[in-house]
Amino acid sequence: NTTAPSPDQPGLYASIDLGATWTPLSDATWPSRDVVDVAHDPANADTILAASANDGVFRSTDGGVTWQFPPVAQQFDARSVRYGGGAVWAGAWGLATLRSTDGGATFAPAAQGMHALVTTSVAVSPLDANDMSVSFAMADAGGVWRTRDGGAQWQRQALPPRNVGKVAYALDGVPHAVIAGPNGVGGV
Repeated sequence: NTTAPSPDQPGLYASIDLGATWTPLSDATWPSRDVVDVAHDPANADTILAASANDGVFRSTDGGVTWQFPPVAQQFDARSVRYGGGAVWAGAWGLATLRSTDGGATFAPAAQGMHALVTTSVAVSPLDANDMSVSFAMADAGGVWRTRDGGAQWQRQALPPRNVGKVAYALDGVPHAVIAGPNGVGGV
C-alpha cells in the first residue's frame, strides 16, 4: 500500500527509500489524521509517537503497523512531542507541558511554575536530555521556558514578549527560538 502523499489524505507517512515512495501509517481507523508532530523513541526504533492536534498522542510499538489511541480522559490538543529527561514530553494547546513516564501511553501535567500556555513546540538538547525548552504564543506575550533538570524547575527565558513559533537545539546544544513579528530570530 505505497503511495505518494496527497493533500486530501492528511496523516502520518513513512518512507524506507529516502523519500522515493511513501506508505501511510494512518488510516480511517484513526480518531484524527490531523498529525502535527512525530517522535521516535531513541532506545527503540519500533516505537513511534504522533501528536494529534485534536486527540492527544498516538503510539505505535511495532513500527507503525498498529496504533494505540488515548481514551477520552487523555485527549488534548497536542502540538509537539519529544523524548527527553527519561520521559516523553508533549506540548499542548492551553495546557503548557505534559509528561509521560510510561513511554507515551498516558500523560500528566508537568508545567511546574508555568501557566496554561499555548505551547507551540518542545525541544530537547542533543547533548543533555535534561535540558529542554518549550515555546509558547499568546497575543504578543509568548516566549520560551527552559529546564536543565529534566522538568523539575522551569525558568522563563529573557526574550522579547512576542509569539514564539518554534524552539530547537543545534547539534552543539545551543537553543534557538523563532520569534513571530518584526524581531526575527533570536537565541535563547
